[in-house]
Amino acid sequence: MLKRYSRIIMSGLWTDEAKFGRWYDVERAAIRAKVETKKYPDIVLMKYPEKITINADAINEIDKRIEHDLLAFLMYISSLIPAEFQHYLHEEMTSYDTEEPALGLILRDVGNVLDDDLEKLEVALRRRAGKSYRIYKMGTTHGQDGEPDVLIHTFCVFLDAVISARELLRAAVARVQRVKFSGAMGNWMNISPDLESRVLAILGLEVRPANGQITLRDNIANFLAVVSIIGGILEKFATDMRIHATTAYGEYREPRKQGQKGSSAMPHKRNTIILERICGQAIALRGYAAMGQELIRTWDERDICHSSVERICLPDATILLDYMLDKMTWVVENLEVNAARMAQNIDRTNGCWASENVKSLLGRYGYENDDVYRFVQKCAFQAMDTRTPFRDVLWTSVFEPANKPLSEIISADELDSCFEYAEKLATAQHILVRRFNLDTSEALPSNLPLVE
Repeated sequence: MLKRYSRIIMSGLWTDEAKFGRWYDVERAAIRAKVETKKYPDIVLMKYPEKITINADAINEIDKRIEHDLLAFLMYISSLIPAEFQHYLHEEMTSYDTEEPALGLILRDVGNVLDDDLEKLEVALRRRAGKSYRIYKMGTTHGQDGEPDVLIHTFCVFLDAVISARELLRAAVARVQRVKFSGAMGNWMNISPDLESRVLAILGLEVRPANGQITLRDNIANFLAVVSIIGGILEKFATDMRIHATTAYGEYREPRKQGQKGSSAMPHKRNTIILERICGQAIALRGYAAMGQELIRTWDERDICHSSVERICLPDATILLDYMLDKMTWVVENLEVNAARMAQNIDRTNGCWASENVKSLLGRYGYENDDVYRFVQKCAFQAMDTRTPFRDVLWTSVFEPANKPLSEIISADELDSCFEYAEKLATAQHILVRRFNLDTSEALPSNLPLVE
């Protein structure tokens, strides 16, 4: 992964030093299990210390000569062990008896970092939702103004997606920790099922019941799919924020660092560069997820097609998602919300958002649904085309089925009630606060004068 998009903790889990360290953890666990079952004498484990110095450059130099990184690693470790104890290393094991559990350990560590990232985003969204409790906005569907909404609703939908993402991630990480330690063909010819269970228990991993030389890569594919799904969640809400940060909406501003510049040609612009970057990176994550699907098809007990792909997609996808989550959290924490503009945008259709309420009101008078719909639609289009208040157009327009103006059918108070929304939206506010256990002590003042 590009250094530009790499954070230290996550990228550190994918270094050669970290990988070789996990390989050694597996090799030592195998020796420990054999000592515990009296297959090896106790002294053997003493010759394989719990921690050992790993020189990745030295191992990679050996690999250049022999073209096999696991054997290069074993040669290096053997050089650190007294000669009479070297033959215990990797005895009766195949490469993926070492590499498979080690990958499970790495992905467990990776999953913990990503879970921490999601937790930070969840905390940021909880606070942002609580602060947005009294802010009203126009809701949209299909890119069109729909009906008024509360900003807390927007952030709670995002919050719910993040909570679900954590559940998906934890399940995916649990699946990739179900691995094998069952020999060259995966059939326990030289490694007993009891030894497999013991070794993996020492490592805190679980046994996958049946395997070839490797585990079926459906678990890896699932993990990469979940990483991509989380990226897609970030992309969806990054896109929404970008839309509402456009000049036409003017409701958000992406936060900026001190001294940050914008367009190279137009200094006045505040481009949503972080949000756009997240959207682009989500595309890359879908590419890695597609790679994961291709990994499932290996020949018989195994071939090596999956190996080179995993060396690319697993580090890159997880490093990239770690970066995206960190950036999105920063945006949510520091997002500039133009509450006044949100209030203004509620009325930019001259009140046509109330069309459903008017339609329902007339329906209660017993008129045919189609007649009511066409009348309300006609008035709404006229109001938008002429930039006339929707209420005024309705009040003076003739309702054809009754052959008289609407003002002679309903009262002014009844019509006015169709344009009230703050009281109705109180239900959404209270439900969301209760369902997500939100703290509203930092709630910003309402952006509507009529609402306390």
